[in-house]
Amino acid sequence: MPAIVYPTVTELKAYAGISSATDDTILGQFLNAAVAHVERETRVFLPATSTKTFPCRYPFIDKARRLLTLYGYDLISITTLTNANSQVITSGHYMLLPRRGPPYYQIELRVASGYVWDDAGTGNDISIAGSWGFGTDVPYDVFVEIMRIANILYRQRGEEAPLPPLKQELVAAYKRGGL
Repeated sequence: MPAIVYPTVTELKAYAGISSATDDTILGQFLNAAVAHVERETRVFLPATSTKTFPCRYPFIDKARRLLTLYGYDLISITTLTNANSQVITSGHYMLLPRRGPPYYQIELRVASGYVWDDAGTGNDISIAGSWGFGTDVPYDVFVEIMRIANILYRQRGEEAPLPPLKQELVAAYKRGGL
């Protein structure tokens, strides 16, 4: 089965029964608004490569200084993990949690590695370069919800109407943060 990505204008037109190309630009804008609305209320679904930093202190770090919690972020994979003391930590020295991931919400340093989260008094942050997002595919129910929202926005164009609410079961299933 091919990967599911965010809906395209062509897919939205088929969903909404639109055959003309006249409104393609505005349909694209409504799709972008629907994606932003879904991501704001739930999470970012498709991966993006970036570097994020986390303070080397509680509540991000546990008392044993081995567990880093990535509050509010979904991690898919790590390219480079740099401790706050500038040590690069290789993959054999940590575990990504939960084990059923991705997405992952925590990084645990293995006891045998000898590493702990440490800024060596510098005040620097822990740096994680990698792929962030919920997964490599957009879940089908999210795909359909984006199309539903974009179609409502298109049908209401020209009206002063608030964004339509998301289906609550979708919000509950994909609530951000996982912890």
